[in-house]
Formats: sequence, C-alpha cells, structure tokens
Amino acid sequence: MSYKCAEEWREDPLPEKLSALVRLAVADLVACERDPAYRISMETYHAPLDDLCCWVCLAGTVIAKRLDAAPWHDVKPHDFIRSIDWKLLALDVIRQGNINWALNVFHGDHDLRFPFERVDVPAYEDDPAGFKKALRRIADLLEKEGE
Repeated sequence: MSYKCAEEWREDPLPEKLSALVRLAVADLVACERDPAYRISMETYHAPLDDLCCWVCLAGTVIAKRLDAAPWHDVKPHDFIRSIDWKLLALDVIRQGNINWALNVFHGDHDLRFPFERVDVPAYEDDPAGFKKALRRIADLLEKEGE
C-alpha cells in the first residue's frame, strides 16, 4: 500500500453528502476491525500505539482507509485541508448522535438549522454492532432529507 501524508491532500476526496460520508465511515470501521494494524478507540483519531498497531476512532478509520495515513503516523483532522478537517470533525460529532451539530460542522456554517432530533447511539466499546446499526440509521435519515 502507498501511504500519504496529510499535507499531500490538496483536493478533498471525501463525499459531499454527510449521509454518504457516514456510510463510507462505517465501511472503513468494519475494514479496520478486520485489519490487525488497527484497534478501535473512540478516544483518539489516528494514533500509533507501537510498531504493531494504531488506535483509530470513527474519523480515524477514514484517515486510515480513505486518506491513506500510515499506521505509524499520528494524524488529526486539522492536519488536512479545511474541507477534509470539517468532514472528519462531523464524524466525531455524528457518532454521538447529534445530527444537527454534525451538519453544521460538515457544512462549516454554525448558523444552519436542520429538522433532526438527537439519535441514541450506543457507545462503540459497549455495543459495536449497535453503534454501526445506529450510524446506518442516521445515514438513512440524512439521505431521506437530501443530506
């Protein structure tokens, strides 16, 4: 695999709709769950534990699998261009079920108003399957509203 540094991203390869980004992140989460180079922890973005493994959160799985960060690099959303940064931060918010705030972060406009209620999302550590199911439900809600 060819790895890239965050600074190499001059264009944003991530989806323009939050629903699509959430679906992509769930797919990347599943890929990281199966990859021995990664461990899931919603407490850190993309941080190497040692030479053998890297801790990743939901946004960190996208950093690892879509933005091609090497497992031995400590990478955070602000290391990328602004649009990627906002999308990764939106994932950090959406995993907590706060759809409206995630949309504000995703669009980079904190004055937008959206018709969504907060959705209960179980903690990944307590219920990985329930966590992914809730995120898929959020993606369905967003898609239904064109987001």
